[in-house]
Amino acid sequence: MPTAPQPCLAPGCNRPGNPTRCTDHQRTQRDPRPNPRARGYGKRWQAFRRSVISSSPWCACTGCTSCSTGPTDQCTNPATDVDHVDGLGPLGPDGFNPANVQTLCKPCHSRKTATDVAANRTRHRISPVPEAPEH
Repeated sequence: MPTAPQPCLAPGCNRPGNPTRCTDHQRTQRDPRPNPRARGYGKRWQAFRRSVISSSPWCACTGCTSCSTGPTDQCTNPATDVDHVDGLGPLGPDGFNPANVQTLCKPCHSRKTATDVAANRTRHRISPVPEAPEH
């Protein structure tokens, strides 16, 4: 026997949800990200990245408990990614400033990016749930 649709989870809305929110309250999808070259990760970035990793070949993450294998909290993985400390990428005002980048391994970079996104410190944001229309 089919179950009755559940009401929308938005406060004050009792319309049927699909599956949890009505069409007016479903999250809007994030705009598709431009390709890497359009975001500033072209040939210039690749050369800069190689230079940064060659000068600092180890992950710079400190306080890392998941990647460290030694007696300190310093990550012991080789660097694979170059992270922008300000979170603005190569198109930001300090995009190619060596003082604004750090080398990280993939797990540490993913963790830092997820933390930054959760704290709204980067441009990778999901659009908010729209306000409820007045009925």
